[in-house]
Amino acid sequence: MTTRKLAALSQLMLVLVLCHACDVKATGARAAGGAASSAPPGAAAQKSAPAAATPSKEQRIALGKELYGRYCKLCHGEGGAGYAADNAGQLGNPLFLASATTDLLWFGIEYGRPGTPMAAFGKSQGGPLEEDQIRNLVRYVQSLNYLRPDSPALPGDVRRGAALYGTHCAACHGPKGEGNVALNAPRLTDQDDWYLVRELQNFKKGLRGSNPKDVYGAQMKTRLQSGRVAEAIGIYEANEVVSKIGEYFIYAVFLLGFAVLGLSDSVWKFSQTWVWLSIVIYLLAIGLSHGVLMPAVKRMGVLMHEMAAGPPPVGGPPPQAAEMASIGQKLGVVGPILDLAMIAVLFLMVFKPGGP
Repeated sequence: MTTRKLAALSQLMLVLVLCHACDVKATGARAAGGAASSAPPGAAAQKSAPAAATPSKEQRIALGKELYGRYCKLCHGEGGAGYAADNAGQLGNPLFLASATTDLLWFGIEYGRPGTPMAAFGKSQGGPLEEDQIRNLVRYVQSLNYLRPDSPALPGDVRRGAALYGTHCAACHGPKGEGNVALNAPRLTDQDDWYLVRELQNFKKGLRGSNPKDVYGAQMKTRLQSGRVAEAIGIYEANEVVSKIGEYFIYAVFLLGFAVLGLSDSVWKFSQTWVWLSIVIYLLAIGLSHGVLMPAVKRMGVLMHEMAAGPPPVGGPPPQAAEMASIGQKLGVVGPILDLAMIAVLFLMVFKPGGP
């Protein structure tokens, strides 16, 4: 094997290590802040489909409407009005749709809602719908706009509920229940109270959040079954360990890059655009990680321990809740930026603009 072939092989190994290491780091940080956002099942197939064969948005809505009438209307009602049977939710509520992500709708259709009459409709779960049909159905639900009048409120202690909400819910769903798309946490305001009570009970009983693919549901179940934030701290600390391992990979990539250049018999040089630009992007990403992401994650860990140390103030959420929500939003921005930086480096290494 010639030295040039060895250098090319080393470069390919560098690409794989770089992608894996940065993915571990970004995933760990977002999981610690709850800011991850996963693509819906079948998204890869959607991206790889030829553009000419992809139906338009209007066509998908029309196809989805037909599927809705066949499988969903019986319970969820005409136009997503809800409550037609089995206390089925109001899918057409604009407040629900404003916070319900594509992932949330897709997961509910494909895997169902354990502990409720909502069955799994995905082919992968023994249901009738292919992935493309689920995609069409999601598009139709997202096009709905129906607002049901308010239902009578259930009795309860507002002050005690505010304290409990601040301890267990505000960090993800927001101090005012406004939801957080970056954390995949839906809006809770203007939801029917009976529905919230039922779903909380389902999480506490383990009827929801038991599916290994339902990451966010598992976190809800853990919090409700424990009544404390200790498990959340455990998740955070586990992600810290994974992130630390990811750091070592990322630093090693930089050194490995210099080794690859040295093995190239001067075919690749620092003066070439793809080389120096990759180094600049790498250093900027490291600076962003150390200057913003890592301090934010560490601060979130401190806030979690503070919340676990004692009860929240009576009459409202603890002050840590609002700060944690703000940090989660920050991580939701920084994470994708780091992902884009790694994609840019990968592009430069593959196509080598300005190279030999």
